[in-house]
Amino acid sequence: FYEIAVSYNSGWNFVGVSMIVNSSLYSDVFPDAVPGTLYDFDDTYISENEMILGEGYWLFFDESGSQTISDESVDSLTLSLVSGWNLISGISFTMNINNAIDPGNIIIPGTLYGFSDSYIQASDLEPGKGYWLNANNSGEIMLSASAPEARIKIFQPTEHLNTLTVNGTLLYFGSDAPQEGLMSYSLPPKPLLPAKDIRFLGDTKLCSTDECVIERMDVRQKLTLEYDIKNDEVWEIVDEIGTILFSTLIVLNIRFK
Repeated sequence: FYEIAVSYNSGWNFVGVSMIVNSSLYSDVFPDAVPGTLYDFDDTYISENEMILGEGYWLFFDESGSQTISDESVDSLTLSLVSGWNLISGISFTMNINNAIDPGNIIIPGTLYGFSDSYIQASDLEPGKGYWLNANNSGEIMLSASAPEARIKIFQPTEHLNTLTVNGTLLYFGSDAPQEGLMSYSLPPKPLLPAKDIRFLGDTKLCSTDECVIERMDVRQKLTLEYDIKNDEVWEIVDEIGTILFSTLIVLNIRFK
């Protein structure tokens, strides 16, 4: 038998099975999970009972902890992706998504996201964890512990874009944002409540217009803002009723909703 230890937080988590197990019922794989809280995604969230190898799921726990999963390890796996966002999980060993075998070049670079209270951009697929991954077309990719390195293009944000960090979430803005690689700034479907989430309107972390609307799920949360403005551009941040929160003159408006 092969063993993996999967840690989880209090609240919602992304999980996967990442092994060949005797029972794929989530209550057997993760016995401490809250009953009835396993969700898959197919245009909307769907309640499930069994966990399928290679698929990712939402699962709720009352308390933080860790679960050891032991059975037959999996060192390679073919995933069928649809165009758009996919909830996936990986093999029994940690691997970098950039080493995935992607013959159709369908993986959109920079769009692997894990979850820990809010979405976190990731590069590694850890066993037992679930992830969002965006694809530009339907097709198959292969995950393999023995795959050569760096088979897909690595996403690098454009250096000249302005940045705004809101409670640790990095957003990009600038009227001259490049069209190439635009989908690499896209964000997954919003998480389940009461998770925290901050994004630009349109499910993206990039705004290339003069007025950008920021959506946040937890409106009671205190805001911490950091920024990096290029070329002495002038801008302001206002709330939903028009109160100016920060200003260096009025050209670029960023509104909280």
